[in-house]
Amino acid sequence: MFGKYPGRIIIIGRSSDDLHDIIAYGLTGRSPSSQARELEQKDSDFFVKPTSDAINDGDPELLIYPCILFGEGGVAVSNGKQTTTVRECLSEIDPINVLKKAHGQSMYEHDEPIYTPRISGCITKRGAALAIIKKASDGSTIRAYYNIPLATGKGKMISSYNGENTDPVPSFEGEPRNIIIGKQNPEELAKQIYNELGEFKIAVVALFQNIKTREIKTFIKQR
Repeated sequence: MFGKYPGRIIIIGRSSDDLHDIIAYGLTGRSPSSQARELEQKDSDFFVKPTSDAINDGDPELLIYPCILFGEGGVAVSNGKQTTTVRECLSEIDPINVLKKAHGQSMYEHDEPIYTPRISGCITKRGAALAIIKKASDGSTIRAYYNIPLATGKGKMISSYNGENTDPVPSFEGEPRNIIIGKQNPEELAKQIYNELGEFKIAVVALFQNIKTREIKTFIKQR
């Protein structure tokens, strides 16, 4: 499903008991600076944090960021600093509008020659959406937005890369991929995703939010 090197992944879906909305976020990395990271929970929010000074061999601005943030009317998730902007736009309610407004004139990341795409998602009172901003072969910017149906036991996944371990790494292509969510709790889902991420895996967080009470249950699987 994820390939040898998917980069960062976002999964949005609905539990098999139809009681919880689900967000999962996963990290992989090849370089020592990318590997020098972990996930940290503060209250209901989640952050990518450094584990050593090796982070400074890369670009900390692109490697350290909030990945899941709760805001007015919903939840924001992304692979970069745009998570904060997505949270600020959750009052738009319509999930596609949230992401379009949040992205504004944002570009893909400036890590030449990879130009890592920015992937984002949100769940609001009206539904869920995923988005990607990536560099086209002619140098222009591609922006794609996807409504995500919250269907029982199903999810959708988007990643920054397409799963190949090559140089440079190819960006994610096509529609968000289908994910089956079985009778799992956050720990089981996080461990399943982690085990399938390949040799460059770093960490995965799975978050379940009760549709009625808004109570959350979470689990982080680290290396």
